[in-house]
Amino acid sequence: MLFGTREVRSDNLELFTKWTAALARAFDERRLADAPCTAAAFNRCHFAEWRRFVDSLSGLDRMTQLAAVNRHMNRKRYILDPQNYGVRDYWAAPGQFLGSGLITSSRS
Repeated sequence: MLFGTREVRSDNLELFTKWTAALARAFDERRLADAPCTAAAFNRCHFAEWRRFVDSLSGLDRMTQLAAVNRHMNRKRYILDPQNYGVRDYWAAPGQFLGSGLITSSRS
């Protein structure tokens, strides 16, 4: 129990629209594998770096993975959602978050 709550397992995620939308965008980011590295936004090279980082966590226990991702994300510059996405509360996919404020890559 956490803070007097009780966990109830369910596979129904319909009520979690922000989470399911962010998850759908994250799966959609896989299409970046074929995009050129010259794009100013999150591109295939950025995606490859992210995948290498995620793959490097394979085999570690979940809490170690979570701490590593948290450290990695906290190194990025934070921009408030209204300024960055034009809405009060936006759940970004990893590529959207990591692509915020990117400068055009010189990699090809």
